[in-house]
Amino acid sequence: MKGFALDILFGMVFVVVIIMALTIGTMMLNTVSDSSLFDSNPTANASISHAQTGLSVMDDMVVLIAIGVGLGAVVTAFFVDSNPLLFIVFVLLNVVMWTVLAPLSNVMESFLLSDSISATTNDIPISLLVIQYMPIASIIFGFLVAIMSGIPRGRG
Repeated sequence: MKGFALDILFGMVFVVVIIMALTIGTMMLNTVSDSSLFDSNPTANASISHAQTGLSVMDDMVVLIAIGVGLGAVVTAFFVDSNPLLFIVFVLLNVVMWTVLAPLSNVMESFLLSDSISATTNDIPISLLVIQYMPIASIIFGFLVAIMSGIPRGRG
């Protein structure tokens, strides 16, 4: 499979979907753990503890997924036949990508920092950090994709 400049856009949208699912899961777990039904049951408390650990690990993995998506796009861009025109096209596609990712990042950040979700956001701080720096990371990975697809390579 050959790389494409918009792979970063699709990957970052995938990361946003993962963060939304993580937020919903954390909200549900907080609601269940606040319920008085599970106070006296040690099995339920152990299950809630394991679920909190799993969501915490998933929060840590969001960074690895985001970096992996960006590096995957850069590596696969190396397989695109090089052409200086591709560099210009990929830079223009990166501008389009940034005009989509910046508002998406802002909307997601304002959603995560809203009053009704702020208690949940305290449980997933790394996901919030990924959302805040998503446009900057997409700029860096976008230029790397453009450079990798535009540099000439020897034919053999």
